[in-house]
Amino acid sequence: MCSNGAMGSKIVYFGGHGTGGFFQKHHIYFDDVIVLERESVKWTRPNVSGTSGPTARAYHTMTTVGSQILIFGGYNGKVTFGDAWWLLPDGMRPYFHCRIVVVKILTEVYVCRW
Repeated sequence: MCSNGAMGSKIVYFGGHGTGGFFQKHHIYFDDVIVLERESVKWTRPNVSGTSGPTARAYHTMTTVGSQILIFGGYNGKVTFGDAWWLLPDGMRPYFHCRIVVVKILTEVYVCRW
């Protein structure tokens, strides 16, 4: 399972989980960024530069916030992540890591970022 975020006519996918091997199945976790251009129905793998991005993972969430994509959490078969990463899709500029604390008080959710 990978996650995606919509950016105009593009859908951006990150990560995912699959199995490899024919006789002995093993789990594979991905850290790929793949973009689907909905109008032309073309898939691309953009060059993502900058600091090292999030480690390979699946079962994370991605959401579009303005012109950026927030990647949060996930699992890599050994570790459950509680980290967050911004993907800035201006030509797929670099990832950068941010520290986020999410607090739920009754029905209100507060996100603190620094």
